[in-house]
Amino acid sequence: MWRFYEQWLALFLTHVSGLGTRLMSRYQPEIVAVDWGLSHGVIAPLLYEAMKQGVPIIQLPHGAWTYEGIYSHPSQIDTGKLEKRTRLPVVVPTAMVIDNVYKGMRALVQGVPKNSLRLLGLARFTPQWQARLASLPKGSAAQPIGDRPKLVWFTTWLMASNRAAVDKTIAVLEEFSDRIDIVLKVHTRNPAHEQADYARCLRPGSRIRLVANEEESFAMTRWADLVMVTQSSIVYDALLLQKPVIYLKYTHNFRCIWEADRVGDCLTSPSALREKLSALASGRYRPEYDDAAVERFLRFCVCGGQSPNDVLPSYVTLFNQAAENAHVSVGSDFEGALAKWRASGRDVVAQNKPSRISVVT
Repeated sequence: MWRFYEQWLALFLTHVSGLGTRLMSRYQPEIVAVDWGLSHGVIAPLLYEAMKQGVPIIQLPHGAWTYEGIYSHPSQIDTGKLEKRTRLPVVVPTAMVIDNVYKGMRALVQGVPKNSLRLLGLARFTPQWQARLASLPKGSAAQPIGDRPKLVWFTTWLMASNRAAVDKTIAVLEEFSDRIDIVLKVHTRNPAHEQADYARCLRPGSRIRLVANEEESFAMTRWADLVMVTQSSIVYDALLLQKPVIYLKYTHNFRCIWEADRVGDCLTSPSALREKLSALASGRYRPEYDDAAVERFLRFCVCGGQSPNDVLPSYVTLFNQAAENAHVSVGSDFEGALAKWRASGRDVVAQNKPSRISVVT
């Protein structure tokens, strides 16, 4: 019912109330920027009025696409989920900025025209952005620095994980908690619930610490000697900072984009984790993946085919072109990005594709 009400409200505000006209008249924007094209609520009237007046609409990345293919996550096999049918129809953007070809494929399914897609990458995961974050008071973690190796695990929601596998992982971590300084950083959404959930998984008197939003994820990555991830784009910070990464493949049932690039030590069992932590505790741990794999992954899966240093300047060019009402040509279009992806030797997959949906592969 609340979704029905939200759609009704957005349609009323757009087509009856005149809100969009008043907003455009008051602020007279040269560009309207949003981070989600499938709009709802009071954003809708502004977008529709901007479209009517010919004001460029720039859709910035709403998070990262971390799955290998667009049907890798079980929930995405439900076409209603993938298409976000509870949202209002797409307001066609002048340019929709995306990070990789899979994000583009998902956008096509949701109704974004192919010629609106521009691959520029994620501004959040760039050396310039990291330097700014590091300069902030919260850029350094309020965690002890001792003689033991430091490990941070960026967990995901228990409801999205294999609970038995999580319990086994924590049991292995407990084995090494006297030799490794271990911190679990819970998901930034619903952190109080996640902190409580994971606290119940720890044994009484555990040496393992839990942190939530009082510590920035980037700061925890800087603090750690080794980063462990279930499934989250926050691991991109570690790759940019050249921190070693362990990926707990066995704790969930979907395929992540970095698996195909062989980035991060991909573990398929708690016993494999035990071996890695034993090596870390004794100073013998070395990642099994190489720098070339990381460079390729960052370029094509995170930075839209560019080097990380070129992402932010391309955003400046994007806004300059839009403000001048010029043709947006910065970055790669979808077909060009797809060609570069394949030229690099990377496969493009669309596994478990429902027959009623077609995508460019």
